[in-house]
Amino acid sequence: MAITVVLCSCVPNKKLVIAQDKTLKRSQDQVYEHQLVKSRPNCKLVSGDVLAIEITYVDLLSDTYLKTVGSDPSANTRGTDGYTINDSGLIHLPMLGTIALKGLTIDEAERHVLNKAKGLYSQPSVKITLLETYVTILGEVMRPGRYHTSKCGSSIYEVLGLAGGSASMADLEEVKVIRERGDSTSVFFLDLTNETLLNDQKYYIVPSDIVFVKPLKRKAYTFQESQQVFRGISIILSGIGLTVAILRLGS
Repeated sequence: MAITVVLCSCVPNKKLVIAQDKTLKRSQDQVYEHQLVKSRPNCKLVSGDVLAIEITYVDLLSDTYLKTVGSDPSANTRGTDGYTINDSGLIHLPMLGTIALKGLTIDEAERHVLNKAKGLYSQPSVKITLLETYVTILGEVMRPGRYHTSKCGSSIYEVLGLAGGSASMADLEEVKVIRERGDSTSVFFLDLTNETLLNDQKYYIVPSDIVFVKPLKRKAYTFQESQQVFRGISIILSGIGLTVAILRLGS
């Protein structure tokens, strides 16, 4: 009975290994090279996003030649060196005026600001960075909590790394993500053991996402734990055998 309980409590190793090639039925321990088409994060700007915007341009009259402008702290109500997209989806940049950025990706926003800057600056370049980007990681991870991310569109594996990785009882086949961006809230699940996830836009975690790693229904025993369990079973069986022998001697 005890042996049956132990065997039923074990979880196949394939449930614990990330990014497996399940389509070709390869063993997860087999070394192979597989090239995948990388997807791009679908991270569009929404009202409330705080942006650091730097415009670098050529100034032939200056000794420094290149000058950088942007990121006025007074333009932001949160006290961060950046610009906040207001409820109308707009920001106001000195010299360039009001610019609509809501609904654009970072790349699209950079091109949009660049087109405005070309009318004022010589050979400008634009760099936009999302500020105040946080994700919340809960459940079966080593260090649950709220973490700052350096970009819009970190991979789910990077995000779990912020929390110290998954715990031994983590269910990697069904990781829940709650996404709130602007007025929209969506819930979806990710199978971290399946390599095809790398082709999916949902592979990327965006600001304000909540990641919940639920526990497995059955614990995966390590080799050392299994040894301890079987050692305990052996002691119990030995005790039963000794009791039976004593009873036989006394009868």
